[in-house]
Amino acid sequence: MTGDDHGWDDDDEPNPEDFQPTLREKGYLERLPDVGSFIVALAIYALCFAVSMGAWGSGTDLSASYQTVIVEKRYWRLLSALFVHGDLEHLLANGPLLLVFGCFLRFFFGLFAFPFLALLLGALANLLTIYYYDPQMRVVGASGMLYAMVSLWIALYLRFDTMHTVWVRLFRAIGFSAILLFPTTFRDEVSYVSHGVGFVLGLVGAVVFLPKLQASVDGFKSDGTHHQ
Repeated sequence: MTGDDHGWDDDDEPNPEDFQPTLREKGYLERLPDVGSFIVALAIYALCFAVSMGAWGSGTDLSASYQTVIVEKRYWRLLSALFVHGDLEHLLANGPLLLVFGCFLRFFFGLFAFPFLALLLGALANLLTIYYYDPQMRVVGASGMLYAMVSLWIALYLRFDTMHTVWVRLFRAIGFSAILLFPTTFRDEVSYVSHGVGFVLGLVGAVVFLPKLQASVDGFKSDGTHHQ
């Protein structure tokens, strides 16, 4: 059968390639993180293990409290308290969030986002938290920093995701926050104040440091490296 039988010339016959589906270009946040980013997150988690084990074994107090930080001016405890944990269960519970969101923030937004901005937000969360509690109340663990990392990621997802509408992004962000971050049970030894403060600080950090984070994204798109 020739083209004439269909009413068109041979030169006008459709090209099979015209019927091939067009591949959709991946959005910036749809790429898979690399091994190097996971190693950075794993290194921070390993440091939490090392500091906690050392503190448990020697009985060294690395916690943060109003008494030690403000009165005694041991400001470094705002950072040390992020790494030392109350017990092994506490340390293991913080692992998944630290590894996942540390890896994501490092890969998509560079070393400035993680670990540097994450540690800064964690220290600020500890500072605001100790003002809420009694002067002798001690704060330990990375939970405040982790909640800041999660809300930072959510804010940056809303800004940089290009594959979904604003309403879809908002729906996903709200649903994700409700499922992952809000507790179903309450325990007396858990500082929910630190969680809430950290979450708010992550949102604030995303706004304040957006130009720096935007430059990191633009640098990666232009030459494949984050401009720190």
